[in-house]
Amino acid sequence: MNPGIEPIINVDSELLYSLADRFKELRIHYGYSLTELSDRLKKNYNLSINDNLLGKIERKESRLQSDQMISLLLFYKIELREILDIPSLTAADGTTRLIKEYSRNPEFQSVVNLILDNISDFSFLSYVRSFLKLTVQHIISRTDPSSLKAASPNKKKQS
Repeated sequence: MNPGIEPIINVDSELLYSLADRFKELRIHYGYSLTELSDRLKKNYNLSINDNLLGKIERKESRLQSDQMISLLLFYKIELREILDIPSLTAADGTTRLIKEYSRNPEFQSVVNLILDNISDFSFLSYVRSFLKLTVQHIISRTDPSSLKAASPNKKKQS
């Protein structure tokens, strides 16, 4: 297991099994051996996952880690919703929300633009994900809910 990367948890076992089956189907469809797939993942995404572990994942003897799943999705150029047959309405709702937030929030725009500028760098995306996850958890654990009151716009600073 890679340090700092968690296995996919709180996910239905049937879902993980269907992911494993689908990734095996894709590997066979594209004609890759487990060794070839392992080599390509290392070369393209700097993901060290040996052919034995890939086989265990396909046989459902080992659970996918999030970085492994993302790398496989990127490698096969598919979206998670495609592999899980999630209706596109869910994706459209998320896209609409992102567009609205992007259009009204300059800080959000700068973060999205930074990510888009580095979208092909898997290590950058992995770092950003880990950073955000840890930072948000830290902020939530340190925040006193009573301190989350909005300042009144009518109050003036007294001197």
